Amino acid sequence: MNTRTQEQTLVISPSKTIKPSLKPSLPANKSEQLRALLFALMAQGSSTIQHVSHTQDVATFLSFCDNCKIRYSWSTPSTLTIEGTCGLIPTAKEIINIGNSGILLRFLTPLMALNSRPTSFMGDESMACLRPMNQQIEALSQLGSQTHYHQQPGHTPFSIQGPLTQGHCHLRATDSQYLSGLIYAACFRNTTTTFTLSNLCEHSYVQLTLDWLTKLGIHYTLHPWSSLTIHGRPPIHGFNHSLPYDLGSALFLMTYTLLHQQALKLPNVLPHPEENVLQHLQRMGAQLNIQPQSLCLLPSPPLQGIRANLNNDIDSLTSLAVLATQASSPSFFTGIKSAEYKECNRPEKLVEELTKMQAKITYTNNTLTIYPSQLRGANLNGHKDHRMVMALFLAASIAEGSSTINNTSWVNKSYPNFFTDIKKLGGIWWPLSS
Repeated sequence: MNTRTQEQTLVISPSKTIKPSLKPSLPANKSEQLRALLFALMAQGSSTIQHVSHTQDVATFLSFCDNCKIRYSWSTPSTLTIEGTCGLIPTAKEIINIGNSGILLRFLTPLMALNSRPTSFMGDESMACLRPMNQQIEALSQLGSQTHYHQQPGHTPFSIQGPLTQGHCHLRATDSQYLSGLIYAACFRNTTTTFTLSNLCEHSYVQLTLDWLTKLGIHYTLHPWSSLTIHGRPPIHGFNHSLPYDLGSALFLMTYTLLHQQALKLPNVLPHPEENVLQHLQRMGAQLNIQPQSLCLLPSPPLQGIRANLNNDIDSLTSLAVLATQASSPSFFTGIKSAEYKECNRPEKLVEELTKMQAKITYTNNTLTIYPSQLRGANLNGHKDHRMVMALFLAASIAEGSSTINNTSWVNKSYPNFFTDIKKLGGIWWPLSS
């Protein structure tokens, strides 16, 4: 979707029912994509990544490469080759603007802390106010880095300086990205690094990072999930990697078709750190047919509410919350504390926005409770959060009356073709005239 500004507002009408003939433009797996790009960045020699999506996170990553004079080239519109830095990123020419990308900040901060020269980071309003870095910064301090906060402690903007000289730290990781970023830095140290862990959330995403270590021949010892040791620094040579499709993006299309009693055929999006979400959908009544090369969703019977711990499926919260409003019984989603620290406080904002639509929804004691609801059109705020925007569109598509949603171009962070694909399924939207 071509837009001039991240603030664009759309009008959404209740969707029409059509027989979809969708060939979706699904993006690459967002988490896998950034991990591949960052290991390519640190490797010896060149690496080639295929099926790269032109998301906002990738644009931010390439701006970082430009800032640090790291060479890269496109051989096709989706094939990117990166010249590695042999484990030590050159000093940035100017302050690193991470924009809205929490995952890049939490991976690049430890990597830049390997450098003996200071590196400064800044970000947008959500990074400066809503998305804390203090847990990771504290762990890096235990490993020997020095940090100076320029405004609010625990948030951007800040400066960090290495090198890392110690071999052990304790990490309280309410977001898996804190640990995954530290793992990346540990891979490129000439010593063993041990992390003692507590309150670790999103285990499946840490396992995705560890799977990359196995792929690249990096040895580690894991005592799930109390401690992790990364053993030394083997040479990491350039590699070729083809990225899989993104289940997180596909979930929005699947939710749409469930809400509108349609059928949908998608390319296979497995494996994925949040693949357990498919079991949640099946428990709600979704009829899924998973084949080696495809995933088919059939018209399903009336949905039913479920109880689900989303600690390892945290990015599915927004989709499941909307789906739950149309179930025949209440749903209860737990293990979602880390969702408070995404692009916005997702549990809080889901309550705020869906309540505008007359949904019966509460968030107390780390549990989001959603009752069967008849949704009504409303003026909705996307809160500069790609997953909130997409979920609210789904809600608006089944509401009585039209809705508006602002901040809609934030979908470019993960799924730039969302509105194009959803229109092929019967979604009705148009830009609000200024």
